[in-house]
Parts: sequence; structure tokens; C-alpha cells
Amino acid sequence: MTSELEQEMHLISAKRKTKEEVVDHSRDLLLIILKDLFENKLAIGNEIKAGLSEDKIVGKCPKCEKGELRIIFSRNKKYFLGCTTYPECHNTYPLPQKGKIYPADNPCKDCGLPMISVQGKRFRFEMCIDPDCPSKDEWKKRMAAQQTFGKSLGKNRLQANENTKKEAQQEKTKEPAKTKAKETEKNK
Repeated sequence: MTSELEQEMHLISAKRKTKEEVVDHSRDLLLIILKDLFENKLAIGNEIKAGLSEDKIVGKCPKCEKGELRIIFSRNKKYFLGCTTYPECHNTYPLPQKGKIYPADNPCKDCGLPMISVQGKRFRFEMCIDPDCPSKDEWKKRMAAQQTFGKSLGKNRLQANENTKKEAQQEKTKEPAKTKAKETEKNK
């Protein structure tokens, strides 16, 4: 339609067609397209829904093996994976809350469960959906090391803050004693 409209614009500039003829022809084309869309709006809507739902499917449910694991946004505004046969199967997995989550192409090498791809503004990584997967052991060790390092930094900061508070209080108590001594000297 765009290329046809461009050709007609050239015909207008060559004065072989009028502007009104081109506008009427474009309007007729759009009406045909709109009529087709309205006649098939339910089918088109269902296809769009199916496509969007398909994007949220990560893989088969390992517990019931009937349903599929789907990315769900809960009422508490949290993402998690849940089985599509929910009332019968209560299998769920937690998901990272930051970044967009997509199904990964390959299953986990260690446990065979589906993998997800997480993409944020400045990061992208793939991870297994199982919190207890052996592939996460190294990551857990790194996180534990970071937390202990952060805690030790926090303790040092707290100690430094307490020391400065004590020093400030000592300075305050010294000043009134000095001023009292000066006042007694003046009175003599």
C-alpha cells in the first residue's frame, strides 16, 4: 500500500492524477482493510492472545508432566513460574523480580529443568529455574561471600560512627569544664 501511494504521489507531481483521486483511492483501500479486520476481529484477537501466552511458557511441568510452566504476575506484584493445570498441580518456582524474563532455548545441563533468560538495563544472564540446582552452587558461594564482606564493612562503619559519637560527646563535656574554670578565674 505504501509503495502504491508513493507511485500515486509521483503521478500527482507529474500532473497525471489529482490529489482528490489519490485520497479517494487510499480511502477505499483503507476501508477494505478495516472491513476485513472487523469481520475477523475475534480470530485475530485469539491469535494475538495465543501468541502472547506462548511467549510466557517456559517448559513442561516436571511435577505433573501434564501442564506447562508459565510466567505469572501475582496479585502481590511478584513474578513466579506456575503450572497451567493449577488447581490439580501446585508446582511453582520463584523468579528474579528485576529485569524481563524470557524462556531460554536449552534445558539446564545439571538437572534438566527449563532455563530462563533474564535481561535488565545493564545485565543479561541465563539461569535454571530450580533454586536447589547444582549449577547455582558457585553463585550461592559468591553471594555468601559478598554478604559476609558487606556485613564486616557494616560493622566497621557502625564502630566508626560510635567512635565519632563518643569523641563528640567527650569534646562537649570538656568545653563546659574549661568555661567554668575561666569564669572562676575572672571572679577572683
